[in-house]
Amino acid sequence: MRFPIYTYKSAFAPLHCRRAAAVSGYLVQSMARNRYHADFVSMHGSPGAAPKAISLDFLPPAHVRVEAVSAHRGLACCVEADTAQPPCYYVCKPASRQWRALPSLRVRFRTAAVAMVARPSASSTAAEFKVVRFSVLALQDRLRCEVFDSRRFAWRRAPDVPLCPDSLFRPASPTVRAHGAMHWLPWPDRLTGAQDVFAFDVRAEAWRLIAPLREVDDPWARKRIAAVEGRLCLLVLTDAAVDEG
Repeated sequence: MRFPIYTYKSAFAPLHCRRAAAVSGYLVQSMARNRYHADFVSMHGSPGAAPKAISLDFLPPAHVRVEAVSAHRGLACCVEADTAQPPCYYVCKPASRQWRALPSLRVRFRTAAVAMVARPSASSTAAEFKVVRFSVLALQDRLRCEVFDSRRFAWRRAPDVPLCPDSLFRPASPTVRAHGAMHWLPWPDRLTGAQDVFAFDVRAEAWRLIAPLREVDDPWARKRIAAVEGRLCLLVLTDAAVDEG
């Protein structure tokens, strides 16, 4: 027997926010004059009520960059943007203005991608979370993987991922969470043109490549990935031809 999933209905989120005194929206990061700015955009504001001001101004550094978010617990992973020393990572909850600095990480290589997942703790109200950071190794055809586990409260080295480093650096599409894993759409392979979706299960620390069901013949087509009702979807954008008579 299958039951309908009402959490994806448009009326569910505003009702849940009012009953749980929660906020729902997006952190939109932009850059102006070499400084990052994160603005909160509410999607379900209460009628007649002023929107709750949410920012990152409570963090110790004056200038931070949002690296990843966990929508499930409303957490954000940020890093110092202005420092000549190894940058410090912070995990915070903007809605309640709580934060905690993570142990120092030896950032020897440039960051390719960062992801974060969280879940409620069984023993307390605190959230357990993991942060995974992929970095580009110099002159190597693989990605370095480092994982922070809140249970151990420490970083550790995970097995490298044999994926072309440049393919995941500033990927062609934002990170998408679906089916319990984080997904990226890397840049196409320089030789074959293949563009498989890179999936990484942060909890299990396992990865795989997902090939599209069929290839797109249009070489100028633009691909994007998204999550619709919990399912991973591939969007293909093409320019419609216009015939002049």
